[in-house]
Amino acid sequence: MEHTTRKKPAYKTTVSLNGQQLRMEVDSGSACSLISDNTYKKLWPNNPPPLVRTDSILWQWSQAPLQVQGKIKVQVEYRHIKTALSLLVVRGQGTSLFGRDSFEALGIELTGVHIIQQHHVTALLEKYAEVFQKICACRGPPISIEVDPTVSPKFFKARPVPFALKQRIDEALDDLAEQGIFVQWATPIVPVTKGDGSLSICGDYRCTVNTAVKLDVYPLPTVAEMFSTLARGVIVTKLDLKQAYQQLVLDEPSSELLTINAHRGLYCAQWLQFGVSAAFAIFQRFMDTLLADILGVQPYLDDILITGKTPEEHDARLEKVLCQISEVGLRLQKDRCVFAATEVEFLGFRVDKEGTIPPVRTWKLS
Repeated sequence: MEHTTRKKPAYKTTVSLNGQQLRMEVDSGSACSLISDNTYKKLWPNNPPPLVRTDSILWQWSQAPLQVQGKIKVQVEYRHIKTALSLLVVRGQGTSLFGRDSFEALGIELTGVHIIQQHHVTALLEKYAEVFQKICACRGPPISIEVDPTVSPKFFKARPVPFALKQRIDEALDDLAEQGIFVQWATPIVPVTKGDGSLSICGDYRCTVNTAVKLDVYPLPTVAEMFSTLARGVIVTKLDLKQAYQQLVLDEPSSELLTINAHRGLYCAQWLQFGVSAAFAIFQRFMDTLLADILGVQPYLDDILITGKTPEEHDARLEKVLCQISEVGLRLQKDRCVFAATEVEFLGFRVDKEGTIPPVRTWKLS
């Protein structure tokens, strides 16, 4: 995928919906035709077409769900054709789309290949189903965290726990590693609410370990370096590693070093933890080494981007990556992965065969 800020414009056309003119994008990648509820209200502020309830479920190209408000039936005029069509109405603002369900009625024809067949990808995901299972300890060599021996160790008492969060913190602590013995280093915890509403326990290593950790100079790849690796790809997959570098096993001294202090006592960390200043470099080095021999693959912390010029090339690279991940025991977050797509969002860019541009609010339906 060549690194450029230019992109071929989408194919758009003007149509009449119940007598109201609307600019719509013709999208062969969209299974359904739709408009936003914002457009729905603007087109018909006084006498809108009835919004009928529907059980339709839609996803964006990034696999994020769309909130379908309902379905409307409208009279469409396109060039010399007049016909009645159904449109889905989704919450928010976005591009109005003519999907494949409207093509035949409006006389729109496709030439060439516009839909990527994912049968082989599905077979690969079934073959390597274990990489989407419950997180386990990575089978790679234990991680060692080096500290400056001249820095005095610190021991912090447990911070007060809000009564409203105590039960949820107890439940989160039950999911952590076994309770360890008393050591000189002890880090207070910070409870963090995740996007799904669950609670995650993180150590506040800024006040303890990070004051003594030796600087790891392993660099993260730049945007230019990453997209040069992905140049000329047409099909792209984005893999998301579950809990990122928490899957890397610590050696015994580092395990004691990352001990956390909670209201229920000391917990000795078994895996590399969020909040450790050296963790980013350690994990990037691990992933670069793991996938170094596979062309068209770019890891960046907890994301892995895989591209290919053809379905066969893409699938072969995807299988090699899944095989490597499976062999070392890493785990992926399947609902946050995107497989065999024509574009993905990555590091604030929308990436496709034309290059990379900052993302805009568009809907691409699977």
